[in-house]
Amino acid sequence: MDRQVLGNYLSCLIPAVALPVVLRFLEPAMLPQDLFKIALLYPMFHLALGGLAAYFPKENLLRRSTATVLEHAVLQGMLFAAFLVIATGFMRSESEVGLLRILRQFAFSATTMSAFHFVFAIYLRRSLRNNDTGI
Repeated sequence: MDRQVLGNYLSCLIPAVALPVVLRFLEPAMLPQDLFKIALLYPMFHLALGGLAAYFPKENLLRRSTATVLEHAVLQGMLFAAFLVIATGFMRSESEVGLLRILRQFAFSATTMSAFHFVFAIYLRRSLRNNDTGI
């Protein structure tokens, strides 16, 4: 098996197995079916990020406008926030979950991750430009 293929599978499967195992120790009352659903979420999240990368290839980072970099960062942040809201939804009882609380969690997570991705992409783009110009 090609190393790249093995690496792709392992980068998806290790977190998909480790996350439910860790959650089982942290939250022993979690139902096995909820742990299984969380295990399925990580590969879906990983594939969604890969699909997003198809529209925003890393090779095009130098040519992207700041608005396009921001768009990519916002989409990454929203994807992460959706994963987080769904995954943490399995750890709460129905009475704890209200729409306002979920919306706040989503907005906070999306904003934080979007800002992180945007700043990192701008930094990376600046580093690539400096390397191209020989500075």
